[in-house]
Amino acid sequence: MNTGNNELLEKYFNYLIFERGLSENTITAYKNDLLIFENFLKDKKIIFFNKVKYDDIKEFIRFRNNFQIKQRSIARELISIKNFYKFLLNEKYIENDFIFKFESIKFLKKLPNYLAIEEITQMLKLPDLNKKTGQRDKVLLELLYSTGIRASEIINLKINDIDIESGFIKVFGKGSKERIIPLYFGIINKIKSYIENVRPKFKAGFLNLLFLNKNGKKLSRVGLFKIIKKYSKKLKIEATPHTFRHTFATHLIQDGADIRSVQEMLGHSNINTTEIYTHLNNDAIMKDYKKHPFYE
Repeated sequence: MNTGNNELLEKYFNYLIFERGLSENTITAYKNDLLIFENFLKDKKIIFFNKVKYDDIKEFIRFRNNFQIKQRSIARELISIKNFYKFLLNEKYIENDFIFKFESIKFLKKLPNYLAIEEITQMLKLPDLNKKTGQRDKVLLELLYSTGIRASEIINLKINDIDIESGFIKVFGKGSKERIIPLYFGIINKIKSYIENVRPKFKAGFLNLLFLNKNGKKLSRVGLFKIIKKYSKKLKIEATPHTFRHTFATHLIQDGADIRSVQEMLGHSNINTTEIYTHLNNDAIMKDYKKHPFYE
């Protein structure tokens, strides 16, 4: 039985909103790209997204080229289609992984969004420390910023993954690859106080996870995104757990950290992935340089 296109799109956009935490503008762009693709399929008498084949994607690109659409726009549309079909594959709405065989049209990657020192400082002051959830959020946000760990990593972080005495946390990243990240002195004391004085208020029973929701159960990815959205909305900025990761890496590079050390802490298998933060640093340097009167 085929799942209707409207239902698949609704599930996908909910995923983009609640799990990916994408902005309204980005989601609107995805919707527009997929609408173009859906109209193309209808003209070909293809009713369901899950009936699309490899050759249909190639024909779509030829179709867009015939209308003299800019290559950058076609590349964006193709990425929208690929991401949509990756979602369908992961959620088992399709079984054919043809989308991975298709090469994207190459264009410059967008540099990741990160927060300025002032923004991250303001955000860390927002949690209400008179509430147990505010006390949890304070430690949660500081740990995200000071370690750069991923959303999936922090919600699965266990109490025994933290070595208070040595000042390290043990993180299991992609492919269950283990890495060790140092903790700065201030956060060590806050984590210790949280474990001893705050976490018991959540009545978790035997659950060994560090961060819990208000009912004492595992904090979900959606729950984590909602926490960050709540505070970023107060500052009128856009942020997700990944924004904290980008901010962590960018600030380290800007302060002169060795790129290999940053690579290790982020858990990047390829140094090229980490090097994007050096570009961010170069941009910041150039921006400061242009502020001086001798620059014309």
